[in-house]
Amino acid sequence: MAGLYVHIPFCAQKCIYCAFNSYAGKNELIAEYTKRVVSELYEYKPFDVETVYFGGGTPTYIPEGYIINILDSVFRYCNVSSDAEVTIEANPGTVTLNKLKKLKNAGFNRISIGFQSFDNSELRTLSRIHTAKQGVEAVNLAREAGFSNISGDIMTALPNQTLEALDKTIDKILDLELEHISAYSLTVEEGTPLYSSNLKEMLPDEDTERKMYHYVVERLKNAGYGHYEISNFAKKGFESRHNSSYWTGKEYVGLGAGAHSYYGGKRYSNAEKPELYINNAPRENIYIVDEEEKRKEHIFLGLRMMRGIRYEQNPKTDKMIAAGLLKLENGYISLTDRGIDISNYVFSELI
Repeated sequence: MAGLYVHIPFCAQKCIYCAFNSYAGKNELIAEYTKRVVSELYEYKPFDVETVYFGGGTPTYIPEGYIINILDSVFRYCNVSSDAEVTIEANPGTVTLNKLKKLKNAGFNRISIGFQSFDNSELRTLSRIHTAKQGVEAVNLAREAGFSNISGDIMTALPNQTLEALDKTIDKILDLELEHISAYSLTVEEGTPLYSSNLKEMLPDEDTERKMYHYVVERLKNAGYGHYEISNFAKKGFESRHNSSYWTGKEYVGLGAGAHSYYGGKRYSNAEKPELYINNAPRENIYIVDEEEKRKEHIFLGLRMMRGIRYEQNPKTDKMIAAGLLKLENGYISLTDRGIDISNYVFSELI
């Protein structure tokens, strides 16, 4: 069974920190783009699908009819599991009850809402199009529309963010009683407006960023959320099946501009620009995943999961255990709290 990812690159406006393949002001491409996504699906032989994930961009920004048309094509063409997890990402400023009901009736059974913060000044700094109040309203609308599996994203280490402000955001997201929460530290990516702004000087230092991360972990765990991946937390049984398939090495097909795939033993990606994608630009970066590549991916993806990977004795692994960066329990190795803080170093040492 494979995962299916559908990339919708359109947004109301580009956030200051966003390095994703997304675009504002290209609405004239939406109709042709969604037609091309369906035609790309048909380039594959029908395949078994266990999870479907519409990401972006902002999938809920475009008229829902386009999204539903793509999903209908997936259900008609692929062998979709009867208990498939079908997720759509949403921005609180782009949802209505009518839209959410239509998406739920079309087959979406999970929604991932990008709050990022519940502090209006922080939202303005990030150039988000919604308010804290709209974040709460989006959850209420999703519940009313019938969604019983809701995920929410928050960000830490924002410009001028204090632990007190972060505490209030955590209070708000816990009040919503979501099934899943993702918590990411803000990273400054080259080429984004944030990278070239003076806001970089207002970011918390590394020690404060790590303190914020561990504080989020502690509060969410105390509230009953299982910490199952470095940045992801879930109530029991609500772990993201789609994202977990990436971390456990399952194959997936990516449709849309810039979408990546790992299918048939190969990795490849589509042209990033929507215009090129619409005009059938050839796939890029095609390579066969050999055994050595699989070994490396097993390590650096598997160790993102808190359960870790099976222990195989070797000098590199034992060195990381001795240094207190990995722990060995019941035949599995996993990152310690300190190992999480410098996980990139651990991964590079092991592979």
